[in-house]
Amino acid sequence: MFPASIRGGDAGFTLLELLVVLAILSMVIAAAPTLYSAALPSFKVRQFANDVANAGRFLRERARSEGIEGALMVNEDLNLISTDALVLEMPDDVDVTFAPHVAYGRSSDDAVQFYTTGLNSGGVVSITRRGLTVDVTFDWITGSIEVQQ
Repeated sequence: MFPASIRGGDAGFTLLELLVVLAILSMVIAAAPTLYSAALPSFKVRQFANDVANAGRFLRERARSEGIEGALMVNEDLNLISTDALVLEMPDDVDVTFAPHVAYGRSSDDAVQFYTTGLNSGGVVSITRRGLTVDVTFDWITGSIEVQQ
């Protein structure tokens, strides 16, 4: 026959062991929303920045393919970014700033201009929320648009 240790005299978990495991699991589950909400602001800021970059890419492609010049206008006072076809309204806890590229002594104070050649007037749109800043850079030489954190 089998020895006593194989037959299962002490097999299984005690009630105390199960309660300890349940207590640990409940602490982990209770901490999950806190960890998720701490990561959420960075996702929101990146989402806003990607929306701005996509609006710029749309204007660039429309200017190149249809020959319609456009502008991405930034209103820092109202936290508003707009085109002729789109308005991106940022929440109150988000700050939007625009630094235009100055070329040949000229700059467009509140807008990035998109030309039919595929180029743009350049500048940086900075989006800040809860201390986290993401920049959308409009390169005036290459016409590229990049999101940088």
